[in-house]
Amino acid sequence: MTPIRETRVREGLSRAALHPEGFPTLATRTTSGLFPAGKEGREAAEFCSSSGWIDVDLASSTARLTPLGWNRLVTDPRLDLVMNELLRQIDSWRDQDRVLLQRLREKSSSVDHLREVIGQLIGHGDHATDSVVLAHLKLLTSAKGMDVPLATLFESVRVEHSGTSLGAFHDSLRRLRTMGRLHLHAWTGPLHDMPHPEAALMAGHDIAYYASLPDSALDATEGLT
Repeated sequence: MTPIRETRVREGLSRAALHPEGFPTLATRTTSGLFPAGKEGREAAEFCSSSGWIDVDLASSTARLTPLGWNRLVTDPRLDLVMNELLRQIDSWRDQDRVLLQRLREKSSSVDHLREVIGQLIGHGDHATDSVVLAHLKLLTSAKGMDVPLATLFESVRVEHSGTSLGAFHDSLRRLRTMGRLHLHAWTGPLHDMPHPEAALMAGHDIAYYASLPDSALDATEGLT
């Protein structure tokens, strides 16, 4: 194997190890891939596929690492280079998360300002939603310290109040948090791993993804569980 192909194979298998769900086989102008576009990338992809190291889905043009591929990766004579490639990929994800978080903060600030303007024009908010949200949070809380995902809480509210919009739900969470009626907790994992990100909201400098009751409210709800 030529040094260039060996490098492309090592990089491609390392990326595949970080994407067990499958990843585009070849990069394009707008998307990343296990292997770069061009002759070298195609040859490396074909070599890995013929060697049984990756399983290519022709319908979706994605590939997954096979058990043989894992064995090839962990027995690579330059395992230090494999680790460097994995760490480089992780750093790239962190950089992407930082950019995305900054954009979310900027968008959230604009949306909050727009809501304030609309609230001033309307003259009042839908505060009736607050009691509904709080009641469902109490029902979902079965033990002290339990954090309820906002997506779960929103779906619970929608079961009985299908007309509740996501915007009204978020407004209610902010009001209840300001009044100390509930606590919002941040998502601490990678942003690309967040399930149902549409239910999350900005709370200060954090992306709130969970809600919980204050201890006093939990004591009052022990009889509900």
